[in-house]
Amino acid sequence: MKHFLASRDHDCFGCGNRNPHGLKLHFTKKNNMISGKFNSSKLFEGFPNILHGGIQSTILDEAMNWLFFIEGIFVVTTKIELKFRLPIPINESIIITAEEIEQNKKFYRAKGKIMLQSGDIATESYGEFYTMNENQKHVIIEHFSKS
Repeated sequence: MKHFLASRDHDCFGCGNRNPHGLKLHFTKKNNMISGKFNSSKLFEGFPNILHGGIQSTILDEAMNWLFFIEGIFVVTTKIELKFRLPIPINESIIITAEEIEQNKKFYRAKGKIMLQSGDIATESYGEFYTMNENQKHVIIEHFSKS
């Protein structure tokens, strides 16, 4: 499972390096936790000098999905819930984490959080994910392999 997952040379808004408007997220997994960093910028502003909530949602959805993708498990998000605790200032370097709550062959649950440089939790997430069927998985692998 080292093809597109190993290279980030594709157009995914969340993790692809070739998308000029994307987030270019990168995660590492240790034990059952994913972690990464992101530097917010004016491109992703909502209210003045605050990271847009939709971008926060995308960041956490991406992190929770990567918990499984990094293991070669292809899932789609079926539910995501967020709790916005603190605003995230533009130009703040944030820490993203996600961890698995539950898994079986078809259904997975995870939780994630975004932390400010101070260590305070800015945003928390809960997600439910369903495994893709083999046809869907094949289409994605083929698409990213051509990228």
